[in-house]
Amino acid sequence: MLSTKFTCLLFPVCVLASACGDDGDTHDDHDPSCLEDTRDEEYVAGISKTGSAGYVIAIADSNPAPPAKGDNIWTVEVKDSGDAPVTGMTLESAPFMPDHGHGTPIVPVVTENGNGLYEVNPVNLFMPGYWETTITLVDPGATDSPDDDVDLDSVVFKFCVEG
Repeated sequence: MLSTKFTCLLFPVCVLASACGDDGDTHDDHDPSCLEDTRDEEYVAGISKTGSAGYVIAIADSNPAPPAKGDNIWTVEVKDSGDAPVTGMTLESAPFMPDHGHGTPIVPVVTENGNGLYEVNPVNLFMPGYWETTITLVDPGATDSPDDDVDLDSVVFKFCVEG
């Protein structure tokens, strides 16, 4: 009797734990219909957002385009409110699935390419569904301590990724 109660208690935990897992099967029973999701934005090269501090952050290019399940490489362009390229900054990219309550375990490497362009690789969108990716502009030279970098601005890009 004790083992039956134990099994019944574990069943919901096992179901929840497996809901976001990847068992290698190419068929995903939880694949949402991106056609029905109204929260996402249509990707076009150069899609841009202006943060609350006035910096304009754009996805100049995505490989693949539009962003897709798996590893993506984004070229992000950053300009100030006067349309001048912003250089010497650090970008942070944080993909997150609000419907599932998780992000991605892979931290992308950001490489500055000059003239306000930064490569973010990989933007890991490892499962189909609605993703919100926050791009944060950080000034590493704003303080004397490398542990106290200053976040200058951030924007959120919202894409629904097909399975």
